[in-house]
Amino acid sequence: MKYKYLGKNMTDSEHSQQPEVQTPQHNNIKLIHEHLEYQIALVNRSIDISVTKVGFVLGLTTGLILFKTTVHLTSNGLLFLDVFSIILCLVTLGFCLAGFQPKSGGVLLLAKTLYDEHYYDSEETFFFTLTSVAMESLDSLTVLRDFRAKMANYAIWCLCTTIACEAIGWIGFELLLFLK
Repeated sequence: MKYKYLGKNMTDSEHSQQPEVQTPQHNNIKLIHEHLEYQIALVNRSIDISVTKVGFVLGLTTGLILFKTTVHLTSNGLLFLDVFSIILCLVTLGFCLAGFQPKSGGVLLLAKTLYDEHYYDSEETFFFTLTSVAMESLDSLTVLRDFRAKMANYAIWCLCTTIACEAIGWIGFELLLFLK
């Protein structure tokens, strides 16, 4: 049997006489892990921004609904705009509540698991394990970020449409009063 030892072909007798020297293979697992931590932080920040937007839209929509219940337009000619804007407010609230819906945000590797199963692993193997878990978490967090951003986008568009309907209704109401 022939072995390859540091670039030389050797027979069985030569191989048994030579000390085994393993050359460590270079890898970038620590750099990959650091980059994944950075990406996870960016995705978490993006999720926070989406939640803030959804909260802001929820507050504006709630204020608009409260305002609509205290101010009644007396014109029946513009009643459809009032009804349409109330429906849009309810749809906006639905998107906001969906955006706040709790969802899984990643994979968690417990410290006890690390201690029990990976205590004797080499540093490289340990970083590989952490990086694998971080990659799964990043995928899960990315799905959560995309969902929350989509709900925030829909809620913002519904709120803008509601405000446009309200503006058209108020302008129309004032024009009807002016023309009478």
